[in-house]
Amino acid sequence: MHAVVVTVTIDATRTAESDEVLQQHVIPQSKAEPGFVRGMWLRTADETGGRGILIFATEGHAAAAAALIRQTTTTDHPVNVDSVETFEVVGEA
Repeated sequence: MHAVVVTVTIDATRTAESDEVLQQHVIPQSKAEPGFVRGMWLRTADETGGRGILIFATEGHAAAAAALIRQTTTTDHPVNVDSVETFEVVGEA
């Protein structure tokens, strides 16, 4: 398995909007990606940062999802993507 780790900056004045985008768009789109296994989306206590950790069945699936995330450009959006990295999953509990 392979993981895509997405680091974001969140506009803390638009938290409700960012939650809606996550629930209505990001999670359903992620679940529809080929090879998707599971995902977690995390937010800092001060609501200005977050991470998404998406697990995919293969390296190819993870690479394709990462490329798609990198291509996503938004303007006037409550969340900005800072980085997208892929990792091999070497353990879990």
